[in-house]
Amino acid sequence: MIRRYAQTELIAASTQDYMCERVGLRATGLTVARHQVLTIERFDAIWDAGTDGVHLLPVLQGRSPDDYRRHLEAYGDRIGHGAWVGVGSLCKRQGDPAVIAAILDAVLLDRTDLRLHGFGCKRTSLLDPRVRRRLASADSMAWSYAARFEGRDQNAWDEAGRFALGVGGCPEAVERLATQAGWRRSVPRAAEGTSRRVGAALWLQ
Repeated sequence: MIRRYAQTELIAASTQDYMCERVGLRATGLTVARHQVLTIERFDAIWDAGTDGVHLLPVLQGRSPDDYRRHLEAYGDRIGHGAWVGVGSLCKRQGDPAVIAAILDAVLLDRTDLRLHGFGCKRTSLLDPRVRRRLASADSMAWSYAARFEGRDQNAWDEAGRFALGVGGCPEAVERLATQAGWRRSVPRAAEGTSRRVGAALWLQ
């Protein structure tokens, strides 16, 4: 899949990680440590298959801040200096930005050089300076969810753009990604076609 989209100016792809929220652990019956091992195994498998030059984000998983530090250590030299690295299992913690900041701090304590990407970050955490200053980028489906249930086009780039700019996203990056991805502007629900676009990450200033 990554190789297929490599020619479309795909910036990066994430490894297939095993989330460590309680619901995920219940679903597999496995431990946090085992989910971490499986996540690295998937990273290795995708890397070995080839990405045609697309950056492959390793993803750190865990429950506690120390879990994330142990996972970072387990990746070893797979994560080079200044790497762009995903931090998973954050989406269900958005009500308490201090918890998210503690996780990010734990990672950056060991590797100050890393550029962290927050998966599933919503407005509450992205507007909190403790979280914002520790992230290089983030993604969210909160804007799409809201648009869908408020009767607007959940796949329109201006819906995503408004959300990004509302939490301090880089205007130039928003416009560039909108142009490259070919996102369409919001249209009335009745006028929607059947095509669907893929969104992009939020770059933070």
